[in-house]
Amino acid sequence: MLSVIVGYNDIVDTYDLTAMDQNQMVLVRVEGLNPPPMTRNTSASGNIDGTFFNSARAEQRNIVLTILPRGRNIEANRQLLYQIFPLRREIVLRFKNKNRDVTITGYVESIEGSLFDNPQTFTVSIICPQPYFKSFLPITQNIYPVATDAFNAGGFETGMEIDIDIDETMTGIAVQGLTIRNRSLNTFIGFTAGFTRGNHIHISTIRGNLSANVLRSVAPYDMNLLRYLADDSSWIKLRTGQNSLSFETSNNTNNYVTATVKWYDLYAGV
Repeated sequence: MLSVIVGYNDIVDTYDLTAMDQNQMVLVRVEGLNPPPMTRNTSASGNIDGTFFNSARAEQRNIVLTILPRGRNIEANRQLLYQIFPLRREIVLRFKNKNRDVTITGYVESIEGSLFDNPQTFTVSIICPQPYFKSFLPITQNIYPVATDAFNAGGFETGMEIDIDIDETMTGIAVQGLTIRNRSLNTFIGFTAGFTRGNHIHISTIRGNLSANVLRSVAPYDMNLLRYLADDSSWIKLRTGQNSLSFETSNNTNNYVTATVKWYDLYAGV
C-alpha cells in the first residue's frame, strides 16, 4: 500500500490523496517514483573504439499524478484539486509504503484535463529540481571524542548538520583546535578560533547550504567561522554505508564539548 500525502512548507494543511473520500477524488496512477534519468558525459579519442566516461549526473525528477474528481459536485471537487496543487508554490510530496517513508519537494508544472470528459480525468505534473527522495524524519547521532560506532547513512552521499555546545561551567579557558572527523572517509572540518562557555556552533555541510557559525545570545553575538577554517578542512559528508564520526580539541577540553549530528537519508526511488 502506497500513501501519497501533499503538504506545504509555508502552511500547515496536508491532503492524503490515498485516503480521501471516494466521492471527492480518486488517485489512480503515480509516475516518476523510480530512479531519475541520468545524463552521461563521454568523449572520443583518436582511433580508439568507443568512448571514455567522464562524468554523470541525475536530472530533475518529474512526478505525474493521475486523479479523477468524483461525486455529485464534480465542479467543487475539481476546484479542490486546484487548491491542493497551487501554481507557483513549493509543495512537499510524501510517499509512504512498507519499507520507506520519504518526501520530495517540487513545483506544479501543469494540471491537464478536460471538463467535458466523463469521467473527468486530470494529470498533475510536478517538477522536483532535487531528484532524490529524503527520509521523512531526520536521523540524529551523538558525536564523542572516541569515534562513534559505525552507522549507515542512506543510499547516497549526503551532507549533515552538526550542532556543538560548549559547557556553561567552563571558566578561564577556551576550547581550542575544535575538529570534527569522519574517520571512515579520513576527512575533517576544523577551526582555529577559540570557543568559550555557552557558545553554540552550528555547521551545515548540505549542498547549497554550506555554513559554519557561532550563535550567541549576548555580545559579540553571532560570528561566521569561514575565515577560521583550519588548513585542509572540507565540508565533510556521510557516505553510503558505514560512517564513524568523532571530535577532538587541541588543549584537552573535550569534556566541555557536546556534539550531535543530524541528517536525512537520500534515496533514488520509492
